[in-house]
Amino acid sequence: MRHILLSAALLFAVAAPASAQTGLVYSFSSGSGDEIRMVTFAGVDGGALVSPTNGSSPFGLSQGLPSGYIFWTDILDDVIYRSNSNGSGETTAFSTILPGDTSATVQSINVDSATGRIFWGDSSNDAIRVANCDGSGATTLYTSSSDAGSPNGVLYDPVENRVLWGDSTADAIMEYDLDTGIASKLVELDVAISDGSYTPKGMAITSTNIYLGDSGPDKIFVADLDGSNAAELLDIPAFYAANGNFGDTDSNSVINELIAVNDVLYWTEGNSGKRGIYGYDLNTATGFQLLDTGTINSGAAPLKLAAWELTPSIATPATVSVTTGELFAGGTSELGKSDNQDFSISRNPLGVSSRTRLVASAGSPDALPDSMVFTLEASVFARGAVTQTIELFNYDTSSWEQIDSRAATRNVDSITEVTLSGQLSRFVQPGSLQMEARVTFDGSTGRLQFNSNIDLIQWTID
Repeated sequence: MRHILLSAALLFAVAAPASAQTGLVYSFSSGSGDEIRMVTFAGVDGGALVSPTNGSSPFGLSQGLPSGYIFWTDILDDVIYRSNSNGSGETTAFSTILPGDTSATVQSINVDSATGRIFWGDSSNDAIRVANCDGSGATTLYTSSSDAGSPNGVLYDPVENRVLWGDSTADAIMEYDLDTGIASKLVELDVAISDGSYTPKGMAITSTNIYLGDSGPDKIFVADLDGSNAAELLDIPAFYAANGNFGDTDSNSVINELIAVNDVLYWTEGNSGKRGIYGYDLNTATGFQLLDTGTINSGAAPLKLAAWELTPSIATPATVSVTTGELFAGGTSELGKSDNQDFSISRNPLGVSSRTRLVASAGSPDALPDSMVFTLEASVFARGAVTQTIELFNYDTSSWEQIDSRAATRNVDSITEVTLSGQLSRFVQPGSLQMEARVTFDGSTGRLQFNSNIDLIQWTID
């Protein structure tokens, strides 16, 4: 069926495609504040997204899946946690203690959004592991006290279908080939570089190279994707010294994490005099301080780091009821996506009412949404004019609030998107987080027979 997009009326504007908010998320862990915070790529602190309710130590950090969940691990209670991209909805994803284990120490995780899997390294069990993001299908990919004894910077490479990690026990960048099930040393650091002892802290990959942040020699190393041509890329203390140590009295460094975003390497610095997030542009070979975290939390060093994007949550009806008219075809599932499979209500011309009406309910991911867009895709099969009205239930006033009214399109689906304004929590029931929408189609005369056909009802929430 052909679709047309209509603007919403009066105070409610059509939702224009907005640029997604992007940046980095990083974790603090100390007695003075355990939290996961956001910073923009312009270096603007975005505040705390998550203050873990277990009050413990957020370590490994990653974002993934179409829903944009943030995942983190806790080295004290052996659990991987999850929240929405805006930090709401914190919940336990799953335990990292697998059958046969008595404990786990997970400092690094990586989510593969395409397949919905999460990879991690466990130094208590000398293992590289994988599970679905809900914890199902958890399995050990590789175990070795010599090659996976201290795994850090675990990274999944979807192009080569392999898992990479840095290991201080092996003094190497390790590779596990998921196709062959074979693990090998991709880069033997003590042979290829020979720069003292190694303590890998973070791995990053671009289309041409892999990178390792190492707090042993306090350097960032680079190699080709096949592990060849390994070399030093950046001496971090020398970089600090060349920039006045960013106000510190020395150039000492304690790198805690390394990632790559859009050809820029970012790392977290734990040295007490220059704690912060730093960057190195691979195209211009220039470094910079993105954020001085000492001004935010002087008692804690930034630990893990991940790319971040604010991903709107989509809510579709969990229940629907026809309050006026007769159900002609379809069920609740027909309202969850735009697919020309309609929820259809028939208006009986012999009935008392000249309208059809349904009430749909859905769950909100957030009690205090920052933004909300309501979408309706519908049409009517009728010979005369029919008015389409959308209302949302206002829990502050315990009444229906009209957000849009217009002539319904006949025989051609129209998509109405309404951006809501004001205190949006009024549309979310406290406690249950339920939202309700009432959609009414009103015929021009009491004799008009028509069918109202609804293809999609959706709330988009940040």
